[in-house]
Amino acid sequence: KVIHTVGSLLEVSYIIIKSKPGNMVPGLGTETLDGIRSSYLLNLKKLVVSGKFEFAPRRRVLIPKPNGDGTRPLGVGSPREKIVQKSLEIILSHLWVSEMSAHSHGYLAGRRAKTALHEIELTFRGST
Repeated sequence: KVIHTVGSLLEVSYIIIKSKPGNMVPGLGTETLDGIRSSYLLNLKKLVVSGKFEFAPRRRVLIPKPNGDGTRPLGVGSPREKIVQKSLEIILSHLWVSEMSAHSHGYLAGRRAKTALHEIELTFRGST
């Protein structure tokens, strides 16, 4: 049952990642999210379940800054690593979200700096 769940989780992770723009940086090899087939996910599942999956060092690419003032480094992983990372994120967030403080605004779905500022605005009564 666990093996089937791992395969399903990898498929869901792939769908989530593929639907987001910006997951391919040109010039980083031939492996893309578009080329992934069910056999690819099956092989990935076998590696993960057997404990043989290993993350490779990130490829470092320089990308132009939005303001046109030089470049900045970006570490880019392979599509299979992105799928495994997303799967881990789903598992860990499910396990830990119930233990997070109601006042935590980082790394939680629907929470960010803007929601933290809104909470401060609602609860802070000033000081002297």
